[in-house]
Amino acid sequence: PDYIYLVAVDDSDEAVGFLSCHGQQLLQHAGLVFEIQEMYVARHQRGSGVGKALIKELTLRMTKAGYKSLEVSARLTQTDAKKFFSRMGFVATHVKLVKGP
Repeated sequence: PDYIYLVAVDDSDEAVGFLSCHGQQLLQHAGLVFEIQEMYVARHQRGSGVGKALIKELTLRMTKAGYKSLEVSARLTQTDAKKFFSRMGFVATHVKLVKGP
């Protein structure tokens, strides 16, 4: 129940979108927090509602699990992704710091 994988298909059963999400109990949020790990919509399907449908289905499944929040990360250069998630109701509340080897 802590892992959700969704695949969107078009009318010809071709995969046109994918989303993977992981939920975990986090002390800093005092509850079950899901994070979108990966999300992809085929370039020719962007703007057609596929991404919105994936987020809607994900939200329905998380609601049944009793989630506290949903998070997603995007690179600073992914301006289209950040605009999409903002339209879906996501708000920038944290800064993610990353350290390499």
